[in-house]
Amino acid sequence: MRLATSPRLQNIGREEREAKLREFVATALVVRRASGDTAPACITLLARAPDSPVARAVASMATELTGANISLTAVLLDLDAFTEEPGRPSILDMSNADIRVLADPRFTSAHEQMVLSANIMWLGDCMRRDPAKRDAFELFHHDNPEATSHAVTSFNRLWATAQAVRRLRPLAPQMMVAGSFGEGAASQAHPVTRR
Repeated sequence: MRLATSPRLQNIGREEREAKLREFVATALVVRRASGDTAPACITLLARAPDSPVARAVASMATELTGANISLTAVLLDLDAFTEEPGRPSILDMSNADIRVLADPRFTSAHEQMVLSANIMWLGDCMRRDPAKRDAFELFHHDNPEATSHAVTSFNRLWATAQAVRRLRPLAPQMMVAGSFGEGAASQAHPVTRR
């Protein structure tokens, strides 16, 4: 007996996933511009680490988001990057980002998610999976207020549980730098980022 492959499972690499996610965010920015909305807005992001494809996609668009008056509120499961790519933009370097860390292994079953507006959101694989795996689960909702509402509720509960990340030095998007995450400087109460 043959089983049909689910259309929600994508067999693509990290770079392709990032490109798809950048395109999704860019489309949401086009929708925002077309509506004439210039009020401050916020993207919420729940990701495994700063080098998850979704986090990398958002970081690569920092200038566009700032130009559209959009900030980022993110919860990460881990502050450490699992890949070594010095010089690559990171959400930890974004001046318009508020980041918390959820260092509790019970939440590894949660799915990564990104909410771009009241009806546009993305849902990805659970955080215990390696983001470099090719058979990734993803859902792109372009007009689903109900799913977005559930994602916002979930994010707000995780945000309330997460710990604040103490910033060392704020950087503007055009001044993003690479470096260590402040090894030896992190405390349990207030994890330290590289900025």
